[in-house]
Amino acid sequence: MIQRWSYASWAGDFSLERLSLALGVEVLDLDLVSALRGNDELAAATEDASYGALIDHQVLFFRNQPLTPEVHVRLGQLFGDLAPCHHSYNTLPEYGDVAVLDWQPGD
Repeated sequence: MIQRWSYASWAGDFSLERLSLALGVEVLDLDLVSALRGNDELAAATEDASYGALIDHQVLFFRNQPLTPEVHVRLGQLFGDLAPCHHSYNTLPEYGDVAVLDWQPGD
């Protein structure tokens, strides 16, 4: 049985759908790019809603979000200070906080 929760917040209405008992939830109907590029109140509301969902479900999956490096960094900062990238990961030249995780068949 699929479990789904609906949230209404100043960030907009969105849903959470449990993917398995062990893996947290998928966040549906939340446009992170618009929310995080919006004004500070909208970003704060997105932070509150996302952080509450993270505390409740431990893992959040955001699918098909066309995140620019700037928005990716801002999303990470919603959940706290960014940890330094491990030296074995490549990072984007202009964004040392964004690690590039790339896998190709045969790697």
